[in-house]
Amino acid sequence: TSSKAKFVFSLLRIIANSANSVVDITRILQEYGISEQNISRINLEAAKRAKYKDDGDHAFDVISDQNVPDLSEKNKVKEIHSMLSQFIVLAKNNPVSTTLYKIIRTETNVYKGIANDNTIENYIERSVLSDIISSAYDLEAINSSATIGDFLDFVEQLVKFDVETDRGLGGEDAVQVSTVHQSKGLEFKVVFVVDVAARKFPLKYTEKQFYVPDDLAKGVKPSAAPDVEFKREERRILYVGMTRAIDRLFLTYPTQYEGNKRGNKASKYLIDVKPEQNASVDFTKIPALAAQSVSTSFDAIEILKSQKVTNAIAQMQSGQVQSAIESMMDLAKIKYFQEKKKLEGFDLGKFAIKSSDDIEGLLNGTISERKKFS
Repeated sequence: TSSKAKFVFSLLRIIANSANSVVDITRILQEYGISEQNISRINLEAAKRAKYKDDGDHAFDVISDQNVPDLSEKNKVKEIHSMLSQFIVLAKNNPVSTTLYKIIRTETNVYKGIANDNTIENYIERSVLSDIISSAYDLEAINSSATIGDFLDFVEQLVKFDVETDRGLGGEDAVQVSTVHQSKGLEFKVVFVVDVAARKFPLKYTEKQFYVPDDLAKGVKPSAAPDVEFKREERRILYVGMTRAIDRLFLTYPTQYEGNKRGNKASKYLIDVKPEQNASVDFTKIPALAAQSVSTSFDAIEILKSQKVTNAIAQMQSGQVQSAIESMMDLAKIKYFQEKKKLEGFDLGKFAIKSSDDIEGLLNGTISERKKFS
C-alpha cells in the first residue's frame, strides 16, 4: 500500500468524521514530526475527556485547544489543527474531486514532494495518487452530490471487490503470493516461507512509548517483559506461515543480500531446530547465482502499463470518457519514460487528442439512416 495514499485517506477520514479520528490524527501528527511523547499526552487527554461521554474520542478537540499537561510543540500542533479545519471547510464547499485535487496537488506536499523525483517508486506513487482523484470523478458521475464520507464508502467497496475477484482468479494451478497475516485460515499443498533470516524473524525490537487506557488494557497485559513478548509473537507469526503447508514446506534465507558486503545468518528460530543435523529436515545450501546482465528493474512499468490499458478500455466501455482520457495520458507518460528512462522533458501538450476527420459525416449519416426507418 502506498504510504502517500495512507496519509491522504487519514486526512479524508478526519474530514468525514473528526469526532472519531484519534487513530488518523495520530498518523497525521507522526507525519508532521510531532514527538511520540506529545502524541501520547494528547491521546491521554482525549481519553480522559471521552471517558464518561459517548460523543466521540475528543482527539480533534484536544489538538484544537491544546489544553494538555506538559505539552510542547504547541505551535506545530496548532498549525496541524488549522490545516485540518481548512480541509473540513474545503470539503463542505466543494465537490469531492476538487477537495481531493487540492489536498493532493496544492495544499500539502504529498504530491509536490515527489513531483520531480523520477525514480520508478515515486512514479508509481504519483500514479496511485492520480488514481485516487480519478476515482472521485468516477463517483461523481454516479452521484454528483457525493461527500467525502460517500467517497470513503465507495473506495471501500472497490477494494472489497478487488479482493474477492483476486481470490477467485488463482485457480488450483497457480502461485499465490501473500503476507503471513493474509494467509491465516488458508492452506496450500506447497508453501515457501522466504527470508527466514536474522533481523527478519524476529524483527528488531523497538521500545514504544504510548498510552493504553486501563479499560482497554484489562485482560490483555502481557505476562512477560515487552521485548520477550515481542519475540514470542514473532515466533507465533512464523508458526502461522509454516502451518499453511499441507504436503511440503520450504523455509529459505539468503546468506548475503545483494549490495551488502556483510554475510547473513538464518533466523534464530531456524538455528534452534539445527537443520543441518536434524533428520526431519532436508537442508540444502544453494550456491549464489552469477549476477545477471539484463536488468529487470522496469518490470513494474509493464505491470503499470497493463493496468492502465485495462482501465482505459473499461472506462470507455462504461462511458467514463474523462477517466479514459486520463488513463491514456498516463500511458503516454509511461511510453516516454520507457524510451527516455526519465520523465523530465515530457510535454503533455504534445499528447494531442484529435477526432477522426470523417466522424462528423459518419454521425450525420447515422442520423439520416435513422430517419429512413422512423
